[in-house]
This record gives sequence, C-alpha cells and structure tokens, in this order.
Amino acid sequence: MPEFTGQVHGADQALVFPAGTCFRRDEQGLQQEVNCDRPHTDQSVGPAALAGLPGSELPSPSEFDRMAAAACAPLHAPYLRQSRFGGATVTAGWHLLNAESWRAGTRSITCLVRFTDAADQPKEVTGRFTPGAVTEPGTVAT
Repeated sequence: MPEFTGQVHGADQALVFPAGTCFRRDEQGLQQEVNCDRPHTDQSVGPAALAGLPGSELPSPSEFDRMAAAACAPLHAPYLRQSRFGGATVTAGWHLLNAESWRAGTRSITCLVRFTDAADQPKEVTGRFTPGAVTEPGTVAT
C-alpha cells in the first residue's frame, strides 16, 4: 500500500479498484484480489460515487442497491452487451460499504461484473473480460 502524505481530512477514504482488477473469494468468503490469469468470479469495471450527506445513516440494502445500480450503469453497459464469458453468465454487481465508512463520508464503490452459473451461483472464469470479447465456454480471453 502506498504511503500517504498531506491532509486527508474530508477526503474520501474508500478503497476502490480500477477496471480490470479480478477477485475471488477466500476460505472465509472474503473477496481477495487475484491475477486475472487465475480463476476468479468477479472483475472490476471501475469506481463510481454515490450521493449522500456526510454523517448520514447508510441507506437500506434495497436503497443502496438502487443507488449503486444507477451509479454503475454507465460502467456496466459495455460489459453487459455480452451476456456470457468463459461459460459463465455475466451480471452486474458492486462492492458494499459498511455503515461506519458511510457515516465517515465514504461514497465511492467499485462496480463489478460477476460471473455466475445457471443457478446464479459464482462461477470461476480465467482471463480478463473486455467489452466485446467473444469467447467460447472454457476459453481463456485476454
């Protein structure tokens, strides 16, 4: 992690990931960043900012999802034009914020594409998914 210098008061302290960052769940179910050449179930399509006043309470889960879906929609759009990748279904998603981060003023989230099977369960794929990439099931795309 880089060393921070200067004033940070009032700055958004969110940890967001650039487009192309891949993730998989560890043994505890927590998302871990992995090289996209390794099996993964999620990929960042970039960061987005949500509206909300500092000090306010975290929105309800359904309201948070509505806000995140709207904020991430422009980033998701080019990826969702292709519904399949590496044998998986491509769906929209995002990282959540906890209540403490929200109250502290964090409003930035990482927008994701998720890879799922027919039962909507996470499905591991290999390779970096790029908008417009055409792959057959099981194919590695870069």
